Amino acid sequence: EGGVPIPEGFSASSYEEALDRLHKVHFPVIVKPVDGTKGRGINAASAEGELQYGIDQALKYSPAGNVIVEEWIDGPTVGAECLIIDGILEPIIITDKYNTPPPKCVTVGLNAPARLSDPVRKRVKDTARKVAEVLGLNTGAAHIDMIVDNNDVPRVIDVGPRLASGPVIFDFVPNLLGVNMIQAVIQMAIGEKPQIEKIWNGKYAASRFLTVSEKGYMYRIEIPKTQRGFTFYQFKELGEVVRPPLSDTDRIGCITIKEDSYEKVVKDADKLLDAIKVSVVY
Repeated sequence: EGGVPIPEGFSASSYEEALDRLHKVHFPVIVKPVDGTKGRGINAASAEGELQYGIDQALKYSPAGNVIVEEWIDGPTVGAECLIIDGILEPIIITDKYNTPPPKCVTVGLNAPARLSDPVRKRVKDTARKVAEVLGLNTGAAHIDMIVDNNDVPRVIDVGPRLASGPVIFDFVPNLLGVNMIQAVIQMAIGEKPQIEKIWNGKYAASRFLTVSEKGYMYRIEIPKTQRGFTFYQFKELGEVVRPPLSDTDRIGCITIKEDSYEKVVKDADKLLDAIKVSVVY
């Protein structure tokens, strides 16, 4: 209604209601809770049987008891991390996101700044500003995910009126751009106006999240001692039960690397991730 490009779709509170409205979209579709967090309850569905499973899972993670069924969009996913000061949204950083294959589509890696053409980058920023306008977001932060479709149109798939979790906010943004988004949000919360001076230092950053392929008790994380110039953040403790990624909560930890070029930071991050060994016992 506000003119923000989004996937075609509808909301429903039951499988039966979704079947009645299914003519609005075609398979494959994404099913997700209208008010979920951490990627929980999200599934792709390519047939009616999978749709019922997706709706049942999404309803488990929706406090409102409602789900969204929307068309599958082919294209890269980008995230816009923004501050909204005095009613004006400013995109601080845009990231490229790596997701696991369907049906779960869990984010397992990020690169920043995103490698986008200037016209697409402008569309992403303009779309983020439009989101804040039509939703009435006047102060604070916004975490907005979009898929850039085959026509280079950024379509909004998720809006969180908050800071993003993970290393982007506390690592990428201050180290690449010199902006403390956490401080800015606290200042706004106590009635102060933050002064934002964003200066890119010309470097690129990448993060990769550690996951496992089988469920079990994690007893060892082995990181090559010869590797230099990276940071490791551990999210789960040794002895905890870990499992293949079904949502963001299944991340074991993450590595972050910074380099002078986009290509090099991607190569180095992928290489280090491959060299790290996570051991579990079943």
